[in-house]
Amino acid sequence: MRRDPRPAFASLTLGLVLWLAPATLAQVAEQEPPKPSAPAEPGSGSPSDASGGATPGSDDADVAATYLPVPDARAAEVSQAARQLRERLQRVRPNGELTPQLACWLQKLEGTGADDGVIEWTRICPALPTGPAKPSSICEEFAVNELQLYELVRTPGDVEKANGQLHFIAHAKAEVLELQGSFPERERDEFVVAALERLARDVRKATQELDAMAASSERGGIPRHYRAIREWIGQKRSDEHSLYKDCS
Repeated sequence: MRRDPRPAFASLTLGLVLWLAPATLAQVAEQEPPKPSAPAEPGSGSPSDASGGATPGSDDADVAATYLPVPDARAAEVSQAARQLRERLQRVRPNGELTPQLACWLQKLEGTGADDGVIEWTRICPALPTGPAKPSSICEEFAVNELQLYELVRTPGDVEKANGQLHFIAHAKAEVLELQGSFPERERDEFVVAALERLARDVRKATQELDAMAASSERGGIPRHYRAIREWIGQKRSDEHSLYKDCS
């Protein structure tokens, strides 16, 4: 399975700027990014850091495999793994709530040209339990640094550029290869399917929380970086190759 990403704690300054200031949506979009008040304290990371947690600007070797794109040279492996996982999904969870979505994902991954990048809520959720979305789970362990996310992401075009540094876009191809490779056919089928469901549920939650932010006018509405990510997801929904686009 994927290794735990490096835990990151957004500064109180960012939380106050993004969630507590009574700014209008236009003011939030135009204001200058706040600066960190102080560097993170030494030793604030978890033991998982040594096993591959991602840090901004780190080498790829330090980033969990799920957050790195799979080379095109492994396309045949991805296709085979996706086909096998789709068969396991239908065998273990034929009528599951997420089965249609997962079957669509795996069908695209089994083909060629799939855009497998998806964003999980646990990677981008805010550091403070306030704000218009009122998220039911606040990031404490897996999220990227929200201050850096705010500083780097201003428009949808910034999302993938920022991901090169922060690694918050998960790659379903990597997850498929790891699951099928670690747990071969008929070995822990229930566990494998549950892992796929967790990914799909987390991706769905990100969309729901961002929509909730956009629908709210509380404290200025959706912050700039979250608005850009939401618009990026919206663009992906019109791309036939993206996992965000439903299968017909």
